[in-house]
Amino acid sequence: MIVGTSATALILGSLFLILFFAERLIPLRQSRVALARRLVVNLSISALALGTAAALMMPFRHQRDYWRRPDGTTADRIPMEAEVPLSHMPN
Repeated sequence: MIVGTSATALILGSLFLILFFAERLIPLRQSRVALARRLVVNLSISALALGTAAALMMPFRHQRDYWRRPDGTTADRIPMEAEVPLSHMPN
């Protein structure tokens, strides 16, 4: 089953909130800095990681689109080493 982008965001957001509140109720360790500062650092690192992944994946997406036929199937000229990574990329 393929889930849309908005459903994926909703699922991940819900999972984040569940884990966040569970950690607030039963902390695994004593916090040394304020909650707001930790959230800013975590959101910054997450944004940096997502931006880096998007920037690094864009050339691969262009190459994958080059290898695809108009009907969406993969062309015969794709190298064997690229088949598995490209087959796992979202459209």
